[in-house]
Amino acid sequence: MDIKDILKKIAAGETLTDEEKEFASKFDPESTDRIPKTRLDAEIAKKKDAEKKAEDLQKQVDELNEKIENLEANGLSEADKAKKEADKQLAKLQKQVETLTTERDEARRQLSARDFTAEVGKLASAHKFDNPEYLEYLITKKNIDLKDENAVSAFFKELETAAPSHFQSNAHPGSGSGPGKETPSDAAAGQQRLSELLGKKELSMREAAEVVRLQSQQNQTAKTE
Repeated sequence: MDIKDILKKIAAGETLTDEEKEFASKFDPESTDRIPKTRLDAEIAKKKDAEKKAEDLQKQVDELNEKIENLEANGLSEADKAKKEADKQLAKLQKQVETLTTERDEARRQLSARDFTAEVGKLASAHKFDNPEYLEYLITKKNIDLKDENAVSAFFKELETAAPSHFQSNAHPGSGSGPGKETPSDAAAGQQRLSELLGKKELSMREAAEVVRLQSQQNQTAKTE
């Protein structure tokens, strides 16, 4: 039974049943699910008051934490403060030293590589080898110690047999080869070197020039076959 229906019947002048009359006489607005405005206002005010108290308490906690931090800092002795500052500076210096050490090692590596390249260039000139870059590749691959004269001598003797066309002063006729003409072993070595260079992610200017030269040699070989 709904009080609204009973009120509609009263407004329309209709007669209420005994049950409806009894329900209407006992109806109490405060006992329904509807919350009275006065009670609602009181609940809202209570909620706002609780939020205000929570904010005030948080401010007090923040202020206490700040005071504790200040007391701890002020409580340090001069020696402790100096040590703390020295530790900061030391950490900063250590980082700078690490950076400089890395740069130094890289510079040494590059210098060593340049020195090695220069030594290989001297050997190429002394033995009249026409491709210093390829010679450097072969020496590195075979791990030849340039300070070991016997090892270097044996290496070049072997190389004169394996790749004679690279030696400018030697014309090795026979077996279908002549001055300036690649032997099968030369072509295979060149193809191997070309494949290695093309497999690299990045090439130096010298390596890029070597790729162009090797590709040109491969093209010339293909034309003559």
